[in-house]
Amino acid sequence: MNEQPKNREWVKNAAIVFLSVILVLTFFSNTIMNRSLPEAATQEVVDGSIVSKVRGTGTVTATGNHQVKMEKTRVIRSVLVKAGQEVAAGDVLFTLGEGSSDEIAEAELKVHSLQSSYNRQAATSGVYSYSAAENNLSILGDRLDEATEAMLIAKEEAEKEVQDQEQLEVIKEKLEKAIKARDEAKDHYDQVVIEQAGYEELQSLKEALADIYTDLVTQGLIDGDLVESTYLSEREIILEQITRDEKELMDLGSLEDPASTTDIEELRAQAAQARLDAEALRDEGRDEEAVLKEQEAEDLEASIAEYEEKQIEYEEKTEIEEELKGKIEILKDALAEHDRIQREVYDTEQKNEKVNAAKNEYESSLEDVDRWSEALNSILSYATDGYYNEVYKNKLEAYRQANINYQDARDALDRRKAEDAQSQAAKGVDLNQIKYEIEAAKKKLDELTGEDGAIITAKVAGTVTSVECTAGDKKMKDDVLCTIEVPDMGYTMSFSVTNEQASRLRIGDQATVSNFYWGNEVTATLSSIKTDPKKAQSNKLLTFDLEGNVTTGSELTISVGQKSANYDLIVPSSAIRSDANGSFVLKVEAKNSPLGNRYIAKRVPVEVLASDDNNSAVTAELQYGDYVITTSSAPIKSGSMVRLASS
Repeated sequence: MNEQPKNREWVKNAAIVFLSVILVLTFFSNTIMNRSLPEAATQEVVDGSIVSKVRGTGTVTATGNHQVKMEKTRVIRSVLVKAGQEVAAGDVLFTLGEGSSDEIAEAELKVHSLQSSYNRQAATSGVYSYSAAENNLSILGDRLDEATEAMLIAKEEAEKEVQDQEQLEVIKEKLEKAIKARDEAKDHYDQVVIEQAGYEELQSLKEALADIYTDLVTQGLIDGDLVESTYLSEREIILEQITRDEKELMDLGSLEDPASTTDIEELRAQAAQARLDAEALRDEGRDEEAVLKEQEAEDLEASIAEYEEKQIEYEEKTEIEEELKGKIEILKDALAEHDRIQREVYDTEQKNEKVNAAKNEYESSLEDVDRWSEALNSILSYATDGYYNEVYKNKLEAYRQANINYQDARDALDRRKAEDAQSQAAKGVDLNQIKYEIEAAKKKLDELTGEDGAIITAKVAGTVTSVECTAGDKKMKDDVLCTIEVPDMGYTMSFSVTNEQASRLRIGDQATVSNFYWGNEVTATLSSIKTDPKKAQSNKLLTFDLEGNVTTGSELTISVGQKSANYDLIVPSSAIRSDANGSFVLKVEAKNSPLGNRYIAKRVPVEVLASDDNNSAVTAELQYGDYVITTSSAPIKSGSMVRLASS
């Protein structure tokens, strides 16, 4: 039987189709794979030069930070400042003590009030200007000189017509001596007036004396019986009151607190126990022993009563003693101030006597000049009736009027200056009185808080940046209470750079602040280049002095340096990336395969040495001609395959 051959044609056709598909896929595999990879733009690593700027960011700090510290261990009673508050030198920052009290608060308020009053009084002392009056006096002086010269010329011509020349010479000599004596007396009088005090000051001093005595009487510190003793002076009354108070204090005798010699709680315990023992003994039928215990209890209770009476007496005497001591202290202070002002009164009176004597001498010399001037004018006016006689009369009258005008203006200016000087002196007396009251109030405050140094004041003017305590805190010696920023001493900022970057900078280089867009322009000057203590081997710490509208705590970014340098490795700044492990670039490496080159991104750590607006010089494991990725169509990691941009 004949067998039919099997149909194998379909197998051949399937094999052809399969091989064709494989061939097509193999031929287009590179294109298909590249189409799925992220596209990356690259640039070549080159060498060359960069005009570098060192950039950095730092925090602004004040150059002058004054720390207010405790001088001894104390408790902070109150805090009068807070962070951000501006203070002036002398302002009270803290008060010290063991607690708060209305009396202390009142004393503090009085100190502040008096200090404010003193400051206002001092600020209104005034500055006096005499330029207009002195200018007018100068003009009148020039006119007087002109009139004097014209009068003297006319006088010489008139003297030639006088027949009795011998008498004329005698009068002229007398007049010259009188004028010389007048000028000397006037100079002496002017000097004494300048050097000595005025009558207004004397009156102010006497009023201050009366105020001291009146205040003591008003406060009840002087016995009314003494006030009635009019035969005593005010000083004698104050002194007599001190003597009386000291005698009363002495009559109190030495005071001893009963608590220092008697344990009152122990006595009470013994008395209570004796009563209990007596009751127990009676319950047992031991009446005689019970009576003895009751007697013992009564004796103890009598001792307790005696102690309580002594304690009351001690407290009353202690209160009287403290009151007397306080009165005596105030009276002694008042007496000392009274004596001080009294000495000033005496000195002022002596000075005024000198002024009066000089004034009388000057007025007497004026009379002599007038007398001999009249004698001379009489001869010149009536000895002849010639032409020069009439001319001299007219010139003499013009001279007299010019002299009157000048003297009136000068006297007015002198009076004004004297009044202003007296006003200043009176204000000085008032200021001294307020100052005395301030010292007394501060002393009272110190007494209330237990000791001197009960307040802490600012020694500098500035802004409080931090307060390290609150009311009630106990602070030890040298503990910091607060920090005051002193703006007058300027501001600084610092940041760290590599040694190579620092080597291109010099102290004094000007820097540019790149992130400050408000207020006045800020300038930065490199003031120091020191080893960075955190990276002593590799870095330097740059410190810049700042000027302009800056505040502590602000962050500024600055750039400094404009010097060109050559570098072996320069990459686009856009190629540099950073993460938690530092800065790096992605280098493109080519890998051969049967289907063509494959491009892989490899992470290469870099250290930036210098930068300009576009490029950066780096140190890294790169070579000239390597390619680094600048941008990509999708995020790329180290080891990722990429396709290169067609450009």
